[in-house]
Amino acid sequence: MACPFFLPTGPFQDSSWATPPRLPLGEACRGVCRTGDDLFEPAENILRSFCNRGYGKYGCPRFPANAAADALRYSLESDRDGVLVIQYIYEHEYGPVRHGRLEYRAGVMEGELDDPVARAQALMFAEGLVKRKATA
Repeated sequence: MACPFFLPTGPFQDSSWATPPRLPLGEACRGVCRTGDDLFEPAENILRSFCNRGYGKYGCPRFPANAAADALRYSLESDRDGVLVIQYIYEHEYGPVRHGRLEYRAGVMEGELDDPVARAQALMFAEGLVKRKATA
């Protein structure tokens, strides 16, 4: 479950994890925090501990106390004919508060989701699936 304020900009080019943990977006990502009006680039330890893993309200100093969601979850619903159907779920206190589906095909994410952070995370998730499938 990634942080709902974490806008990924790409995967880490290097990783200090000997064995990377299973992560919500498929791999550890660099990115920026969108909790305020400005874009803030968190330190690597914050990126690894909260941004990539979610539930930042339990330790991230920038996490807003009144956030409607504290994590975003993504899963693959189907993979047919070059179309990935991705489910997204906004969570608060470990329970779902909003959900929907997106379709990814040929590098393009389609579907109703007006949140640019969630769309970027879903795109990173889908591209990671495609990359892992190609190397399997």
